Amino acid sequence: MQVYDAHTPLLATSELLLGSLEAAREIGADLTGALAANGIQPEQLVAPRGFLALDQIVNFLNSIAEESNCPHFGFLVGVHQPPMRFGLMAQLPRLSSTLGEAIENALQYNLLNSEFSIWELQRKNKHAILVRNNRISYKGSLTQLHTLAITVVFNAFRSLGGENWRPSAICFSHKEPETARLYNKYFGSPVEFNQDFTGIVFPAIDLQIPIATADNELLAIVKSHLDTVMADYQVHDILANRVQQHIRQHLGTDLCNLESVAQRLNQHPRTLQRELRRQGVTFRTLLTEVRHDVAEHYLRSSSIGLVDLADILGYRNVSAFSRAFKNTSGLSPEHWRRLNA
Repeated sequence: MQVYDAHTPLLATSELLLGSLEAAREIGADLTGALAANGIQPEQLVAPRGFLALDQIVNFLNSIAEESNCPHFGFLVGVHQPPMRFGLMAQLPRLSSTLGEAIENALQYNLLNSEFSIWELQRKNKHAILVRNNRISYKGSLTQLHTLAITVVFNAFRSLGGENWRPSAICFSHKEPETARLYNKYFGSPVEFNQDFTGIVFPAIDLQIPIATADNELLAIVKSHLDTVMADYQVHDILANRVQQHIRQHLGTDLCNLESVAQRLNQHPRTLQRELRRQGVTFRTLLTEVRHDVAEHYLRSSSIGLVDLADILGYRNVSAFSRAFKNTSGLSPEHWRRLNA
């Protein structure tokens, strides 16, 4: 397995640290030193935009856990995170028909969500096991990151399956902390440490739990969009095409901006804009083109409402979406749909 290299780091969305401020307040921790030491701006914990290197995230979580004598800090961050985020990857679970389908859909496109972790759904006797593994080897403790990830996924399960949903067990590969009782209380099920895997165990029958927000028609359109993103994943040499790929992948999220794509491509935003201009485009024109292309795809292929479509495309409201669409096509979205459906 390849070893993680901080000189060519994997990047993760800074959204991963949402909940850190609330967790710090709960334990009375001061984050100032750890933020500065790891090159993280305080505002990234409030309104995350862009990416952080994996080692920045891991070192930040580990530093607070050690300095505050709080071995469950990653867990607390997960507790305070919102259960669902924005963008196409967040659409997949809520549009699926059952919990099992939601998991399978998320696993199918997991690479778009994380270049470091990989999840696997296993079935054993009457239980299902969602196991978290690493794509590469990391030299250092991942205990805080593991507990954060498991807590976030547990919250997503509970959001989809209902507040009363409980797993059969939560398993961690690291040793049991002194504060293990907090885990048992929150998860409402046995929490086992020193296991040979990190994951969530639950009755296999729970895979059949229906999801109230399911929409098979819209799910098919979202998956078609993500299939296009997966097919293009890291294969383009032309800069403008790589920028468009990033936009398609992160539509509707706080990562769909010039600063984030520049960071992803390891360039300064001004340098990226200059290189794009040499190719006869700008980030704004590429964003407009991708939004319009995706909007036409949804309008032609589904009966999606304009409110939902505006959210997917990352517009503030329907009016902003309608104006932008009409500026490009000369027609309102409703008129265009009637002519092209």
